[in-house]
Amino acid sequence: MSNIVKELKADLTLRSLQDILKPSELASIRRGPAPSPAEQKARQKLEIVLKVSEMLSNPAAADRLPDEIVAILPQIVPVERTVLVLADEAGELQAHKAWVAPGVGAEAGVFSRQIVRYAMDNAVAVLSMDAAGDSRFDAAGSIQAQHIRASMCAPLRGRQRMLGALVADNVTRTEMFGEDDLRLLAGFANQAAIALENAELARSLAEQARRREAELTGLVEERTANLREEKERAESARAEADRLREVAEAATHEAEEASRSKSRFLANMSHELRTPMNAIIGYTDLLLEEAADAGDESQVRDLKKIGGAAKHLLALINDILDISKIEAGKMTLTVEDFDLATQIGQIQDTLRPLVAQKDNQLEVTCPPSLPMRADETRVRQVLYNLLSNACKFTEKGRIRLDVRHEPDGSGPGWVVVAVADSGIGMTPEQTGRLFQAFVQADDSTSRRFGGTGLGLAISRHFCRMMGGDVTVTSELGRGSVFTVRLPAVVTLASTE
Repeated sequence: MSNIVKELKADLTLRSLQDILKPSELASIRRGPAPSPAEQKARQKLEIVLKVSEMLSNPAAADRLPDEIVAILPQIVPVERTVLVLADEAGELQAHKAWVAPGVGAEAGVFSRQIVRYAMDNAVAVLSMDAAGDSRFDAAGSIQAQHIRASMCAPLRGRQRMLGALVADNVTRTEMFGEDDLRLLAGFANQAAIALENAELARSLAEQARRREAELTGLVEERTANLREEKERAESARAEADRLREVAEAATHEAEEASRSKSRFLANMSHELRTPMNAIIGYTDLLLEEAADAGDESQVRDLKKIGGAAKHLLALINDILDISKIEAGKMTLTVEDFDLATQIGQIQDTLRPLVAQKDNQLEVTCPPSLPMRADETRVRQVLYNLLSNACKFTEKGRIRLDVRHEPDGSGPGWVVVAVADSGIGMTPEQTGRLFQAFVQADDSTSRRFGGTGLGLAISRHFCRMMGGDVTVTSELGRGSVFTVRLPAVVTLASTE
């Protein structure tokens, strides 16, 4: 018999009936319900193929997968011997599982390494009608010794490497394999390769899971012991923390009560503290007039120093008493109607000496009349604080006072006052703590310019009590802008 070899690229899968059944078998199934012998055979083959597909995709069959592969293949392809050949990581081939038809005198584990290598190296399914007579496939004479009539071999192609091959031989049968058989073997081999890899992956994952479970069990036991110790330490620490919290709460309560007592005392003592200072300032002014009339320049200078120091001390006392009243909740507002433009003119006259003291210029932009209903004294105090600060921190520069009315469409609107200077300016960190009581920009500012750091804190309190606020923008070395925003009409309800 002439040696006939057919090859088929091993890229077939069991995706459709055309990959499994011959066209004549498909036609017999489609003809109708009357089962002919051809149809019965086709349906039988289809049932086997479906069973194979189910078996290959069943994770529970992973352990018996090699036995199932060599046992089911003879039901699909007419073979007398099947050998599942697997290659290890080094590429060595070994007959892993084999099946031999009853009554066939052939050894189970014999296969041609040449035909398997050829199929694996070229990634093709090979059909040889006379395998024993082909020196390419039977160099060692193993096939000839077994009297093999025809042989098929399909590679098991994995994702990363060739896993091995499926070998199908006919020893005694006179009929030969056909190209459809080769196609079916190639498709079945591809499915078997996927199933083998999945089975190996499942075993690997199962082993990893067992090892991980053992590790986790050990970690859980260790962690449980650690948690037990940590719990004991935490309970001890909690008990100590409870004790310290009770001590801290008691100390906080005492401190708050002391602060409230201090604030109440200062608030109640406002009259007793201010009256003597006003008396000193009043008598100093009388003596100053008499000394000026008498032409005693020496006494005039001394009395002016005394009067200035007394007024400065009175301003400090007023600030401390105001912040104490605010903290004690005793600060109240007196709402009345007044013209802010008139008040701005009075503040401008009062500040004129302070502006000239450091050779500054004061520019005022204000409407001729700006009616307002608020606490006139507190508004004046806020504006005076901001302008005096601008004079204090600016030298040979310019101070601008811009006053405007902003309507809101449905009510009396807002009064906005902006105080801008070209003074020393501040960093963002300094502006962040600027409105805290007893806080200035930094210690060097306090040493250089003086002050208690209460003026801005009090000003913000007054603005917020009247339903507004005061904000600041500043740039170090370029100056600052303080903006006061107040309702044009302040109601007592908004201050409670």
